[in-house]
Amino acid sequence: VAIKFFGPDLDTLRSKAQEIATVLRTIPGAADVLVEQQVEIPQLQIRVDRRAAARYGLSVGEISKFIETAFKGEASTQVILGQRTYDLVVILEKEFRNDLEKMRQILINTPAGPQVPLEQVARIAYGKGPNTINRENVSRRIVIQSNVQGRDLGGFIEDVQKAISQRIQLPEGYYVVYGGQFEAQQEAMRQLLLQGGLIIVAIFLLLYMSLGTIRSVIMVMLNLPFAMAGGIFAVFLSGGVLSIPSAIGFILLFGIAIRNGIIMITHINHLRIKEGFTLEEAILTGAEHRVGPVLMTALAAGIGMVPLALASGSGAELLKPLATVIVGGMVTSTALTLLALPALYYMVESRVKG
Repeated sequence: VAIKFFGPDLDTLRSKAQEIATVLRTIPGAADVLVEQQVEIPQLQIRVDRRAAARYGLSVGEISKFIETAFKGEASTQVILGQRTYDLVVILEKEFRNDLEKMRQILINTPAGPQVPLEQVARIAYGKGPNTINRENVSRRIVIQSNVQGRDLGGFIEDVQKAISQRIQLPEGYYVVYGGQFEAQQEAMRQLLLQGGLIIVAIFLLLYMSLGTIRSVIMVMLNLPFAMAGGIFAVFLSGGVLSIPSAIGFILLFGIAIRNGIIMITHINHLRIKEGFTLEEAILTGAEHRVGPVLMTALAAGIGMVPLALASGSGAELLKPLATVIVGGMVTSTALTLLALPALYYMVESRVKG
């Protein structure tokens, strides 16, 4: 988790960041809490005296440009030597750049004409300042980082937000943004929900084109809650953490569950329409015929995922939640497809027939 703290003043940012880190260490699950390091390093600090500069008709920009040219250099023209062109750089001699008193006596032109020493319009001294100033969205920023152990990321962030709002007084103009894996998780969940919804709509349309009636489509789609029940129960038994891999596992599980439903419903419909079976005969015969194919599909997917569900090595944090959802969902989906779906088919079709 990356807690990005924004504000205008560096000293306030550092002090408040330390307070946030102290609060963060009290949250269950927080580990390796670290505030972004800012080291004080020696600097030559030149601070423009705005009032003095205004008396001489100088702007801050003009003084800054003069200082940049003097200490960093500026290409004023070019020199041609043979076939090559070189920049001719204007810069102060080294003895002036390394001597504080000589720096103060450097003359700067004024709009009125006379030259004045730099110390008349700016304060020059050695001091200390931060080694880096990080910005994001045109605002100064410092980051407090933490790992999360033994609990889910979403619940941890909720506790952190509540603790910071209750125990930290943020000055006006200062605010907190939560990033890191939490930010990635939120974006991934939004994408999964959006794309998952579109996929379910596409499945519905394709099933309607294949089965021909809304009733049959709805009965096949009922395999989704059948499968979801087992997946949720498996997530609960494995620790109750719903992660991105487990969400992807639900999507894979839905595909297998839909296939089993199609296998059952299409065969019963075939027996009724093509073979001339009565409703009861078609359901009993169709369910009996489809025990093998449904079990083969479920066992192939479920047993294949068991080693991943029991894994504990490298990569298990990604594969284990996905496999756990599929194994748990296959149990309930298969049982309900073989037992509940034929009964539901009979209830719906007998009512329509009646």
